[in-house]
Amino acid sequence: MEMLPVLVKALNDLGHKCELITVDGARMKELVLGIGKGDHAASMKKTATPERTAFDPEAYIARFPELCEEKTYVLGFTFVPSTTLAVNKLSEFNEHLDPALHPIYFADFGHLGGPNKGVYGAAGRLDANRHWFPSADLMYFANESGTTWGELLDAVKATDVRLESDGSILLADGDKGMQKVVNSTKFFYLDFFICAYHRGKSVAMSPGGAAAKVIYDQMVHAPQPQFDVLEKRLNPKARKYLRETHDRNQYMSQVGTCMHGHYTSNAAESMQHAALPVRQLSPFAAILRLLADQKRRHESNAAECVDAHTAGMSVPPRVFATCAAAYEEGKKYAHRLVPVPPLPTHHLGLVARLHRYTAVTFHGEGYWEATVGSYKNPGMTYKCNIQHMHCECKVPEVTGFPCAHLFAAGFKGGKDPYTYLDCANSMHGWRKTYCEAVRPWETREGEAIAADASVWHPLVGNDATGFPNADHDAHGLPKFRDVPTNKLELKLRKYPAAPSMAQLGEMFKRGEGVVSNLALPPVVRQARGRPPSTKRKLGVLERGGTPRKRAVATCSNCQQKGHRCDKCPFMQRAALPRPSPPAALALASPPPVGAAGASGGFAGAL
Repeated sequence: MEMLPVLVKALNDLGHKCELITVDGARMKELVLGIGKGDHAASMKKTATPERTAFDPEAYIARFPELCEEKTYVLGFTFVPSTTLAVNKLSEFNEHLDPALHPIYFADFGHLGGPNKGVYGAAGRLDANRHWFPSADLMYFANESGTTWGELLDAVKATDVRLESDGSILLADGDKGMQKVVNSTKFFYLDFFICAYHRGKSVAMSPGGAAAKVIYDQMVHAPQPQFDVLEKRLNPKARKYLRETHDRNQYMSQVGTCMHGHYTSNAAESMQHAALPVRQLSPFAAILRLLADQKRRHESNAAECVDAHTAGMSVPPRVFATCAAAYEEGKKYAHRLVPVPPLPTHHLGLVARLHRYTAVTFHGEGYWEATVGSYKNPGMTYKCNIQHMHCECKVPEVTGFPCAHLFAAGFKGGKDPYTYLDCANSMHGWRKTYCEAVRPWETREGEAIAADASVWHPLVGNDATGFPNADHDAHGLPKFRDVPTNKLELKLRKYPAAPSMAQLGEMFKRGEGVVSNLALPPVVRQARGRPPSTKRKLGVLERGGTPRKRAVATCSNCQQKGHRCDKCPFMQRAALPRPSPPAALALASPPPVGAAGASGGFAGAL
């Protein structure tokens, strides 16, 4: 335990941000008494009234002789890697424009599997290729509550100013104290969504039951007009439950379609599954395992970014795969008049109107704004703007990706909608996440640059020079849009290696980071399994009624009552076979003791 603060000191020297959550002995005693008081109150609810007793603080504290007021107890730790600090540094220059990561924060808690009772929290965002990028990790020896949520979000807020910017969003799978923290004045600008899958579970447990769940599943996929109609079909209590939180209209469309589909319980649950080995260990071993896992994940994602960059991809692979269906659908609008299904001759007037509705018509100059007709629903038109990534179908606003109508307008007007993706969905945002610097091998005129003369462009922003412009983003970082990506060399951001035990031993000898009288909290854990119910504890007369009459056993062999087949006297059982001795041994009488050939006695041995 004495090496834990030394490890924390070593991590901070490497560029990470790691802090221990500690309390003194007096505060630890108060926390233990609070747990004991709550457990006692819960057990008294299941005890008969005559047998109920008052909570005895002194007797409960006597169970933990290791408690000492002179010690400092570790309740947990928070950890933010150096790679996250480097990316968050870009937001210090401009927290609103060109974020390298997605604006939605994911967070979730999982139970510890070690000897100490507690939770492990993970918060993070997704990079341009939909990989998990950590914001903060927390191990806390307490149940999931407003306190643990506050500690986790405080760790994120201390290093990421975007969490408190207007429009920041937190996606969680349920409440358990989260809403209390987010609705506090400390996180005034932070909004939250609750996962549609977990919200549906709560609706199914509401008074509406399964019928309300069926309506709710239809509401998840419904646009706003149909959403209001379906909401009226819910019973009053289920409708009141959905209206208790202010995000009732947002999480169903935006979060439900934005990241992984509406059946995601959020990306943090995937991280909780990946952190299972970390959750089984003590704090010291958990930090070392966390460093190894994050380093491996960071290097793998960075290598994937370099491969896509070298291959000359204009968008990340997963973004391209997500937009593939809309891209192919947009090709159906490639011509001025889109073919429609053949109709009878007397409907030629309708055919002309359908052709007019399915055309791509531009407005103004520059081929930015257009009206696109729907070939699926003839007669419907959508106004879209390629530059602002806007369409009346609301798919770009919800998902952040171009819809089929934007691709159609791009094909017709000679523009690439991929160019106007948000930074968090582009190769530029992907490079900002995993790269420190970039340098070109060719000039804009195509002339080669010598390796020793090429200049590294650090990915560190400074918007004081008039950025953004055509070649730089709001952080002052060069975009290299008109330079082939295979002509750019990337310098990856390295994840520091964990300190070795030899290094920690040397620091301990020098007294660096050493904290005296440091200890883990006492193990306060209830017995495993389901607690005994009231019916099992109370007697028959106390819980009312008469004892349950057990059915008389019936034998399956003789069909008589009073016994079972294993005790049936009429059961024919075969006698066990006994080996017969040889005839010579059976007829001969045994020799007397002590005679020649006898097995017993000392005389026969001579």
